[in-house]
Amino acid sequence: MCDSTHRHITDAYTGESPHAAQPDNMVIIPHYPPMAPSCSEATMQYPSLNDYPGEYNFEILLDGTGSGFKAWMYSYELNKVFIDIGKVLPIQVKLLYKHDEPAPPPLFLRATPIYSQDDHRGRPVERCPLHVCRDNEINKGFEAVVKHIVRCTSAHCQYPMDERSGRHTCVTPLSPPQPGADTVTLMYSFVCKTSCLGGMDRRPVLLLLTLENQHGQILGRRSLSK
Repeated sequence: MCDSTHRHITDAYTGESPHAAQPDNMVIIPHYPPMAPSCSEATMQYPSLNDYPGEYNFEILLDGTGSGFKAWMYSYELNKVFIDIGKVLPIQVKLLYKHDEPAPPPLFLRATPIYSQDDHRGRPVERCPLHVCRDNEINKGFEAVVKHIVRCTSAHCQYPMDERSGRHTCVTPLSPPQPGADTVTLMYSFVCKTSCLGGMDRRPVLLLLTLENQHGQILGRRSLSK
């Protein structure tokens, strides 16, 4: 059973009220973002960590050239991200859309922190007592989801928790790339350190990124070490 904690969305994609007056002959198409799946196989106690491009040839890309190597740095050799707490990490999502589909189905990117060592993999990754405190400045505006380590800047991001495994995840709806682009960029941040006592305690952590449909079916899988 999953507990889905959603950030409040004040309006639709268009910013207009769905109850506004419309001409009688107008067909109204809802523009609200689709509801994200609360749980999936990625939130199980022992999820698969194998790369899986799937039918959409799912890829994640990181471009370190614009980071200045100040707030974050990515090692291609180690497939590992080095980033300061609370700093933004831009992750580019690249998909190969099917040409025979008139419109792509609702797709989501789920980000789940996982301990990479076998001895700890079945345990949920939790924040330390210092950073999980609601009064901590880093939690301003996120009081309802203080237990979540990973955040996304998208206004439509949702923060479910799998009550079976205790895993906290971050689920964001994906939009098709803009004209002239072949990727969509999502901005993530980590609000606890791997070195924090009472939290990750220097245990290696990876970020499991799964491409999912609205039913929680995994359509692609990638991961980053942290």
